[in-house]
Amino acid sequence: MRSLYRKVLPLLLTCALIVSQMSVFPGTMVNADEQPQGIYNAAFQKPVTTNGTIVNEANLNILTDGVRDRQFYVLIDVNDGPKWCQVDLESELPVVSINLVNDYNPDTPRTGRDIIIQLSNDPDFAVDVTTVFNNDADNSAGQGIGTDEEYEEPTDGSGKTVTLETPVFARYVRVWSWGHLRVGETEYRMYNTPVEIEVY
Repeated sequence: MRSLYRKVLPLLLTCALIVSQMSVFPGTMVNADEQPQGIYNAAFQKPVTTNGTIVNEANLNILTDGVRDRQFYVLIDVNDGPKWCQVDLESELPVVSINLVNDYNPDTPRTGRDIIIQLSNDPDFAVDVTTVFNNDADNSAGQGIGTDEEYEEPTDGSGKTVTLETPVFARYVRVWSWGHLRVGETEYRMYNTPVEIEVY
């Protein structure tokens, strides 16, 4: 009996350790040079939805696959107005930062229009919505007038990081946009081109 106990106990302890790590640290650990130690991407491999029409052959799941390669973007038609992509973290979590990566072609740098990032526990975002970033200066998306600055998408693929002063507990993350303006052009391209949505 003691011999069996000695054989089974290490196995049980190992299983318990694996399960505890999975529950405490959802998602996938990011590179140490990108986020502080112990911070994990809770959006990794989580489901994504959109209210827009995808016009390339991409699947929305590439937005949470942990890959920032600009070749893997979703092309969303926004000719009829701003559109959003929404990540379901599948449980309420304390969110401390969001990183958004859009297509970052270094040959044609671009600035996104009306970018809004919101958090909520309501999948319809009808109640208890926290807006953590908004550069929609004229309320085109109907989510309120934003005061954040427009920004040119970093061409190194690092994306735009929004850091919160205090954690916000939320299950859903919604990101709005309404096309982009390329350097040297005067007319907006009426497509959203998200590459990756990361939530920490």
